[in-house]
Amino acid sequence: MKVVHGIGEPKRLCYGKTMVISVLKNTHICMDVNKCKNCRSTPSWVARNIVSDVKANPNIKLWEVMKLIDQKFALPISFHMAWRGKEKAKEMIFGNVAKSYDYVETLKYELLKRNLGSHVDVKLEPGNTFQRMLVCFKVSIVGFKLGCRPFMGLIGVT
Repeated sequence: MKVVHGIGEPKRLCYGKTMVISVLKNTHICMDVNKCKNCRSTPSWVARNIVSDVKANPNIKLWEVMKLIDQKFALPISFHMAWRGKEKAKEMIFGNVAKSYDYVETLKYELLKRNLGSHVDVKLEPGNTFQRMLVCFKVSIVGFKLGCRPFMGLIGVT
């Protein structure tokens, strides 16, 4: 029988081994506490509290977000938390950018319907992954035909 020296009675474990708890370190290592040692600031919480500021200025600097949260709530947040909160706030305002590519074909038909004679070309990769889009309005086509000199340009890629 192997005994670990410490305070208290030895506790018998399986296979004839024993252990004793000698010191209890009562430190809080819960996952709810982030690097800035607060559990209130999550990206969603930051986003909800800065959404009006991001709506007023979508290009707000991250240090300004950190300063706003610190001034409003006396709660310091990390640079990464400010970035994630700003991204979530932009998503709350403008919607999910990745999902907006699902509406490219709808946008193409809407442009053609509202701008008769225009040219819209959408290139999708297999699996309907957006690759590129070309839009040429009829006004531009007519203007080019009537007023621009003919010009042929070649771009070579090596």
